[in-house]
Amino acid sequence: MLEGFQTSAQSCNGCSSLSSDHSPKLATTRNGMGMCNIHAAFFYEDKTSYVVVFHDSSGRFLQALSGFYPSVMQTHVFKPIAVGEALLWMKDQGQDNVIVELDCLEVVNALN
Repeated sequence: MLEGFQTSAQSCNGCSSLSSDHSPKLATTRNGMGMCNIHAAFFYEDKTSYVVVFHDSSGRFLQALSGFYPSVMQTHVFKPIAVGEALLWMKDQGQDNVIVELDCLEVVNALN
């Protein structure tokens, strides 16, 4: 799944920022809040997947969550589903002081 995410992110102009070793670049915060990056990969054969990466305020990886749905969905339909999965996961993990980063302005505007 990660290979599919990397391929999708590299082919999408501005979707993700990957370092030279193909790992996602994670932002840091100054106020001690955690960060959560949510990304989706679309496999045109038969599924849509997502990955959620949670890291601390200094950018250190803490946990990740990934999953998929057995059908291809459009971005504006699937991204809110991925956000919902991420929020439920963070709640289950007891994380309530988190900055969520998305790469889809349409979803960000809809959530605001």
